[in-house]
Amino acid sequence: MSEYRFDTQAVHAGQEPDPTTGSVTPPIHMTTTFKLPEPGPRLLDALFLRGEQPPHVYTRWSNPSLRTLEEKMAALEGAEAGVAFASGMAAVSGVLFTFLGSGDHLVASDVCYAGTVELLGLHLGRYGIDVSLVDTSDADAVRRALRPNTKLVYIETPANPILRLTDIAALADVAHEAGAPLVVDSTFATPVLQRPLALGA
Repeated sequence: MSEYRFDTQAVHAGQEPDPTTGSVTPPIHMTTTFKLPEPGPRLLDALFLRGEQPPHVYTRWSNPSLRTLEEKMAALEGAEAGVAFASGMAAVSGVLFTFLGSGDHLVASDVCYAGTVELLGLHLGRYGIDVSLVDTSDADAVRRALRPNTKLVYIETPANPILRLTDIAALADVAHEAGAPLVVDSTFATPVLQRPLALGA
């Protein structure tokens, strides 16, 4: 699908005609639970979300509609795969708690969505995670804030609420030189205008 233009991917990525009905538009699956496989390896794959496409068990984990959304978003972002969350803050929290633990350091933008600011300023410290908030539009300021235990650099661009821009490619270089991934909240720009992975994030 990557050989197609962006607008074609926006319409068709992540969806195939239904093998049973032939429907070319994916239906919205509103079920909560699914029929489980018989006891054995396939059931364990489903319960532990193993394999390339484990069977669906419970909609909170996965369902056909959710899988279509994840595949479509991955295609639009130029990513290998995608994970959908129930909210933006669930996504931000999921990323931060996946990469960070007690004793780790995070460099983050000093201008972010209010919920992100609350998470960074009020909650991460309770888990032993140290946070440095800096002007991420200044790559040298980010470089000065890095420490040996910096595990992640987190930015928003355009930043909510003032729309401050950050040079993603420059910060990717700074972060990667320190051995830290660069995470970009690109909510305002969307992949229509900005693709952080293509810029090194």
